Amino acid sequence: MDLSGLFNKNAGTTSIVSIDVAKSLAYCFEENSLKVLSLQKVNKDATKIVSIKLKDIQNTRVQSMLNGEELQNDIVVQTRKNLGLNDETEYIVKSRIVGENSYESYALNYEVLSQGLQDVVSELKYIDKIIPDPFLFEGLYEARVLNANETHCFLFLDNDDAFLALYNKGGFSFTRGFGRYSLANLCEQYKNNTGANIELKDFLNSLKNEGVNGAFFSVLDDMAFYISDIFNSTASLANAGISKVFIGSSIGAIPGLANLINQKLSIETIDFDFNKKFEAGDLDASCMNTIRYYYAKYILDDSLNFTAFSRPPAFLKRDGGQFLAVVAIACVLGLITPIYELGSALYYFGINHFEESKLQDIKNELSILEPDYKSKKEQVDNQKKQINELEASIATSKKLLDESQDKKFNYRSKAEFLSDISALISDVKVKTTHINFKNNEANIHIISDDDNKITALIEKIDKSSKFRVTTERISVQNTNSALFESNITVGFIK
Repeated sequence: MDLSGLFNKNAGTTSIVSIDVAKSLAYCFEENSLKVLSLQKVNKDATKIVSIKLKDIQNTRVQSMLNGEELQNDIVVQTRKNLGLNDETEYIVKSRIVGENSYESYALNYEVLSQGLQDVVSELKYIDKIIPDPFLFEGLYEARVLNANETHCFLFLDNDDAFLALYNKGGFSFTRGFGRYSLANLCEQYKNNTGANIELKDFLNSLKNEGVNGAFFSVLDDMAFYISDIFNSTASLANAGISKVFIGSSIGAIPGLANLINQKLSIETIDFDFNKKFEAGDLDASCMNTIRYYYAKYILDDSLNFTAFSRPPAFLKRDGGQFLAVVAIACVLGLITPIYELGSALYYFGINHFEESKLQDIKNELSILEPDYKSKKEQVDNQKKQINELEASIATSKKLLDESQDKKFNYRSKAEFLSDISALISDVKVKTTHINFKNNEANIHIISDDDNKITALIEKIDKSSKFRVTTERISVQNTNSALFESNITVGFIK
């Protein structure tokens, strides 16, 4: 019996609060209004949401045919094993289904979470939702801010992290980090390129004002080229049919960056602009607090909620609270109808005495059966444990065998590949500066004094039945050189 509605004056009117951990500020949303408060002034009944960075999450793919609590336990065991997690360290493990009996599992170190939110938890006590950044954008579709029939990619640059997230028809599909181009790392690259001695705060202020112009162009162009490589080399992105790319950062829109990414990807690219619904001068430029609000309001599924600081159930939803509520109501009724209550009490006293006798008989029978039940249950649990250990051992052996076979194939394939490619390169008389292997592809940097030779090499490779080849462009190496260069990606077929 749920009596909470009888006494909850605030039912249905709770506000949503997005916590900006870096700024120690609370963004309090109610309908179309927004207030920015210190943590000390947050309403204790508000729904509170925090997001965590992708760099703090580890993930792996697991398979399981179990259900219910056994499924969750199996996912946790496989995740810890696949990721090699320390048995002495506590992890929060969450998962999402990605296919039949297939799950993408995510692990978060509890100590990292606890230390990162120590000040927030100390002040607020409870946090209702803790969601990794790449999963937040689903709320934009449920709120109809974005068209759920399109495929979008979100790029976000944080001070110490950077990631992309792909959404197909309103649902999360894929994420990848590129922390080497976080804002802090962009600052370091800028200092290395220019020799300037600049603090991160000053760098971010200048970047927000100047954007891709001037000295910042080099580091941003390098990042844009890297993002383009990810799109071209990742099947999940290259074949997704992306209609729009949205780009944002913790300092807000960077002037000219969306246009630069547009040029590299040839996909319409737009700056984050999700604050339109709220009229306030102190909205955060990154839009992430607004994005967190939409998630907390519209997404009820908690399968990817990493909170370890949930609030206890409301008093009147606890057994003890409901009991006291019933007693209180009974007392009031007793004052109104004392004669009726007295007669009822005498009647139910007799009934209660009879039922207590029956209950005692049942307890006596249960005390006889219970030892045998415990013994049987212990045997079953031991057998389940042995089965799980055998299944885990078999899975490990299979994985090692597959890896061994794959390595044998890869080593032979790479040797044949180098031999064939070297012959083609020698025929057209071009030079290579490096060859990098990744999965079944190799990225080759080609230089030549004649761009026709590079074109000839690409055509020869393309005509080969062994390879497939892609390249973005052939360009002059630099303004003081007569050399041409190109990064080509060559895939070799097993």
